[in-house]
Amino acid sequence: MSSRDVQADIAAGDLGTAKLRLASYLTSTGYDPVLCGRLGDLCRDMKDPIEAGRWYLVSDRPDNEVAHYIEGFAARHGELVGNMLAALPARCRLANVELYPEPVRSRLQRLGAEGPIRAAGKRREPETTASRVTRKGCAAIALILPAGLMLLGLISIVRAISSWLEHR
Repeated sequence: MSSRDVQADIAAGDLGTAKLRLASYLTSTGYDPVLCGRLGDLCRDMKDPIEAGRWYLVSDRPDNEVAHYIEGFAARHGELVGNMLAALPARCRLANVELYPEPVRSRLQRLGAEGPIRAAGKRREPETTASRVTRKGCAAIALILPAGLMLLGLISIVRAISSWLEHR
C-alpha cells in the first residue's frame, strides 16, 4: 500500500477501497494514531459515523473535531471501553492505556479505562485440569447414555419379536 494508491482511490471516488487499503496497512504495521485519523475521515466521508468514531477514538484528532463520532461509537458499544477496544484490530489495542498518545489516553480514561487493558471476550480464566476432565466426562456421558438406551431398546424389541414368533 502506498499513499499514492490511497490518494488515487479517493480521487476516483472509491472511498471503500481506500479504506480497505488503509485498514489493511494499519493491521499489518501496527497502531498509528495518524492513520487511525485518516480512516476516521474516510468513514465520515462515506457517511458511516459509527465506524468513524471507532477510528477517531484512537486517533490523534482533537476532541472538539471528533467527539460526536466517538459518542456514537461508544453508545453502540454500551459505553463499555473493553467492547470498544475489542472492535479495533488487535494491532491497534495496546496493552496499557499509558502507551497511547495524550489525546487518546485522555479519551480512554474518561471512558473508564485505566492501566492494563483487557478487551472484551478475553476475561476467561485458564481452564483447570479438573474442569477439563469434568467437561469431557459430561460430554462422553451425553453421547454414550443415549446410545446405550437405544441399544437396550433394540434388544427389547428383538426379544419381543422373537417371543411373539415362538408362540405363534
